[in-house]
This record gives sequence, structure tokens and C-alpha cells, in this order.
Amino acid sequence: MFTCQILPRQTGCEIIDSYLVKKKRKVTDIQQRLILNTFDKAPSPLFLKLILDQACAWNSYSQEHELVLQDSVRGAINMLFDNLEAKFGSIVTSHTLGYFTIALNGISENELEDVLSCDDEALNDLYRYHDPPVEGIVRCPPVIVARIQYDIKEYIVERMSHGKYTKNWYHRQFVETAKARYCTGLEGEKLHRNMCEIYMGENGVKRSITLTRRKLTVPDADRQVTPQPVEVENKRMLRCLPYHIVHAGQQLPMTLSKDKCFCNLKFLSSFLQLCDVETLLDFFREFLERNNDAEVTKLHSFLSSCKSDLSKPLEMAISLMANIVPEEDNVYLKVSAQSSGKVPAVTEETFTDSCLPMHGP
Repeated sequence: MFTCQILPRQTGCEIIDSYLVKKKRKVTDIQQRLILNTFDKAPSPLFLKLILDQACAWNSYSQEHELVLQDSVRGAINMLFDNLEAKFGSIVTSHTLGYFTIALNGISENELEDVLSCDDEALNDLYRYHDPPVEGIVRCPPVIVARIQYDIKEYIVERMSHGKYTKNWYHRQFVETAKARYCTGLEGEKLHRNMCEIYMGENGVKRSITLTRRKLTVPDADRQVTPQPVEVENKRMLRCLPYHIVHAGQQLPMTLSKDKCFCNLKFLSSFLQLCDVETLLDFFREFLERNNDAEVTKLHSFLSSCKSDLSKPLEMAISLMANIVPEEDNVYLKVSAQSSGKVPAVTEETFTDSCLPMHGP
């Protein structure tokens, strides 16, 4: 495991001088001593950067009681979050930083704008003083996302995740602090639920919203969300949707979880063309650890028993028809079974090659 080395005080002094020159800032002698004394409490590169960024907001005429620095990395990160909330509002800031934290392998700019556009609580906060500019469309103003990202740009990194560029915290301390502050319990489940909504929108998202502060209701408001077709080329959706469903808990109706993912033959077959069956089974196990559902349990047993040969959609469909017998109340398994009938003509050789033997003589 990587461990951060302690910085010698002299090295810290040199970094302080060069950093202030780079930022075209100067500090008074009193401010310099405060920075150094604070640095001594946790002499690490990350902590030094955090307190220097805070010090860059000082003025030469700032009173001594106005010069506040935290004495730990966690405290300094929380102060950064406090300042962001004061600048942009607590709701939109907490939700934006929450999505950065809970998204699988980071979040793309489009995804961030999309999920905030499906986040009614954030939209109510954003549209406090004016109505949405286009009738029938309610979307998060992109300038808000851009401004928040600009203020945290030095603490995030860009990487490739399943064919898309995503942004994520560059240090685990940010992940841990933001998770504890914004993503626990019910609030965390709500964030995951909203992420689910953007990935479930095959044709975008249209949903009514009431902007309470404007006393305005927009029926079937178009959120202008990027369509997410269920196909193997849409790699990121396939990987992210089950992850967020699992972590959305009781905030996401079981009917949606089954209809869009765990009992959806099209989704399952597309997923298995992208990933191995063990990865899919892991999601099933995690889901069933949190939820007791007969249909998902039955499908999990089926996938486990014939996992050696499920890479082809046709074989999966045939095996599903052959081995899953839905009960009267297994609504979603019936739909999957009916969907599995929509396959090309089946030859005797195809039946012979299926992963489980067919029933009957």
C-alpha cells in the first residue's frame, strides 16, 4: 500500500515559497508563521496543498482572528466543502460532490449534468429566483456544474472508464471525507437512486416536477437526459446500472430493479457479452443480500447452474425457456420468458449445444 512520506520542515518552506509565487500571492510574516505552525501538525504534501489553497484567499489586511486553518487533512477537506457550500448553496454542492463520490469509477460531465437534471431536490434549490428558461424543459444549468468543477479542479483526476472519460477524486482522503459527509444512509441511497434513473432512460427522462419556491409545476418535464440504449456498445451503462441499483436500497422500487435489470433478458444478455458471468453473479448476490425476492433468487440459481455457457444471447434465451418455469405471480420472469421467445429459428443442434438439457422426452 502506498504511504505518503512526511515532509521535512525545510522542504515545506521551499514548497510554500514556490507555490505562492506560482499563484502570484504573498503572505505577511504572521500569516507565514501560521502556515508553518499548522503544517507541523500534519506534515504531508496533501495537507500542505490544502492549507496553502486556503491561505491564498487571505488578504494582507486580514485580521488575525480571520486566519483560520484546520489541523488535519480531514478538517482541511471539510473546510473546503464548507466554503463550496457557502458559495454555491448547500444542497446543490452536497449533491454534486456526492455524485463525484458514489459514481462507479468517477463520473463524466454529461452524466453529472444529467443526474442533477433528474435530482428534483437540487433543481428546487437551483430554480429559487427564476423559472426554467425553456417551457417544458427542466435541466440543471451547465454553468453551475462548470463553476463547481472549476473550484475543485486541482483535487480531481480524469480517467477512462468503460469507453468514457470520467472525473474522480485524486486522493482517497477526499473519497472518505465526502462519503462520510454526503453519502451515508438515506442520503446516499437517494444519490444512487438518481444515478439509476439516468441509466434506465433508454429514451431519455420525462417526469413531472413541482418547483416549490417558484410555485410552478411542469408536467412531464423533459430533463434532456442522454438516451441510454440497452446494447453491448453502451458499456458504461451496463456496468453502472446494477451497481447503483444494489446501493440504492429501498429508495428504488423492486419493480424497477427487476424490469430494467435483474429480470430483463435484453440487459442480462448484453451484460454477458461485455463481462463474465461471475461479475453478473456478484451483482445478483449483493442484491439478494439486501433484498428478498423470489424471482431474482430463481434467476440467480439458473445463472449459477449454467454459467459455463452463457456468452451467446441465443443460448441464454433457449436455456431460460427450457429451465425457468415462472410461478403464477412471477410477473417479471414471465416477461423474460416471453422475450426469450423472440429469437431466431432454433435447430436440433442448437438444443444439443445449450448449457442445460431440455425438459421432456
